[in-house]
Amino acid sequence: MGQQQMEKKFTWVSPNISYCLGNTCYSPPYSVAGCDWYLSACPKGDYLCLYLELEPESLPPGWTRDVKFSLTLVTKAFSKSNILMQTQRCFSEEIEGWGCDKFVSLAKLRERSEGFLVNNKIIILAELHVLPPAVVVVPQETVKKITEPLSIQADDASVGKSQRDSSYQVKSLEDASQTSVSETDNSLITKIQPTKETIAISGFDVYSSQVESVSYIFKRHPDIALNFRPKNQQIRRAYMNELLNIIEVLCQSPEKLSEDDLSNANDTLADLIDVGFKLDWLKIKLDVVSEKKKKEKGSEARLRTMEEQLQKLKLMLLDLETQLQMEKAEALAARAPLSFNDIVC
Repeated sequence: MGQQQMEKKFTWVSPNISYCLGNTCYSPPYSVAGCDWYLSACPKGDYLCLYLELEPESLPPGWTRDVKFSLTLVTKAFSKSNILMQTQRCFSEEIEGWGCDKFVSLAKLRERSEGFLVNNKIIILAELHVLPPAVVVVPQETVKKITEPLSIQADDASVGKSQRDSSYQVKSLEDASQTSVSETDNSLITKIQPTKETIAISGFDVYSSQVESVSYIFKRHPDIALNFRPKNQQIRRAYMNELLNIIEVLCQSPEKLSEDDLSNANDTLADLIDVGFKLDWLKIKLDVVSEKKKKEKGSEARLRTMEEQLQKLKLMLLDLETQLQMEKAEALAARAPLSFNDIVC
């Protein structure tokens, strides 16, 4: 068995923001360190709440997971700043999620000049690092605004500076103690350096681990992004991550895929096509996998029925075998002649 992946970066493109502001929205699950993790967003008063949650069903009693993680709300406005929450926390049976009750105000989220809405959806970048048991959890967190340095294009405005914002709080979903970053807590403010982990492939800055996959996609489908509209590299990378996530889902055995997995993949594919990706080929593959899932599900039901019928037949055969042996015994007894003593007695 291979070693479990302890770190992962993933991107969640939310459903339509109008739906998110009236319901709790959940991302697809992402597997890290043998656990399924997902993001959830919901309105609370005048703010949007954002949480990282863990699916505990597959974990043994008394489990705990120490995790460093960050959640970034991406803006497409070059003169504005992303919003980052980063912390190190312990997840357990008592606390299955951590997040922020006041991640961003709804007014700010809707403000067009802030650039948080992309086709009326928000983009969240998540980074998780599940720590080994020996690592001690450091009770510190930082929630602030940042700007990722971008490659300046001809129509780009200048990039804003990183700022701190003391109005954001990190808290447990179970009303655990909360801590805010004050203006004097310089030790909690992490300097954000220009990222050096990405490589440009056909106009997309992708992580080094994705270079081979993205290069092959463009080799097979060179016109895939000719009509792709976003220019912000964070947003471009976010959508590319979503494309890779769909392909990763479709590479799984239909037996392991749920109906929700395929439904989420179909919704994400529609989002990608909506922003300009040419993905007719992927739609065909998704339909193929969906059909295979239907057949697999139907075959599973038929196999179960046949196994039940076979079990009944085996029981009938066993009962018939028992009756046969009893009948043979009676026949043998009937054929046996009486002895002299049997007659005379």
